[in-house]
Amino acid sequence: MTSLTPPIETLAPVVSAASGRQPETDEFRATVVEADEGRVVIAVPGTEYRLWLRPISPLPAIRARLGRRIAGRVAGRALRLHPAAAGGRFIEPIDGVPRIVQGAVLAVDGSRRSVLLDVGIPIRLELLVDQPLESFAPGSLWNCYIESGATFAAAGEPADETAGGAGALSAGDHRGAARP
Repeated sequence: MTSLTPPIETLAPVVSAASGRQPETDEFRATVVEADEGRVVIAVPGTEYRLWLRPISPLPAIRARLGRRIAGRVAGRALRLHPAAAGGRFIEPIDGVPRIVQGAVLAVDGSRRSVLLDVGIPIRLELLVDQPLESFAPGSLWNCYIESGATFAAAGEPADETAGGAGALSAGDHRGAARP
């Protein structure tokens, strides 16, 4: 049986070859499986995850990495985070538009009202409801539903576009869609 939590090496920061700088801790590596207008599918190494995300990086840059690894960041909007006592880290569904995530708090950003969770990959979640940021202690376990339209930004690309909104993938978009 394949573990759904990637080895810790995949969560380590990646050094950008272009700049040589140490990027943010929300970057990780994944394999680009598909890249179409409005959707990129990434496979997380060491897992069965195939995440359908809305690209905010230029598609030609992502398409150039088809079948190869790419460093990037995932962001979304949390509907409401709930403390979890057990269950580990996961993304649901395994193949499709992420709807439910659970993971440990890596960081809290008060200026953006967001939390960075380790859900098997790092994901930055903007808080949509008024939850006190003090609740999110590093290492504490939380779960939530996320809005459709979680985004993928390739490393080196701005990731400040808000997830969701126009062009967002809906949870139903992953069922019955034609695959090449």
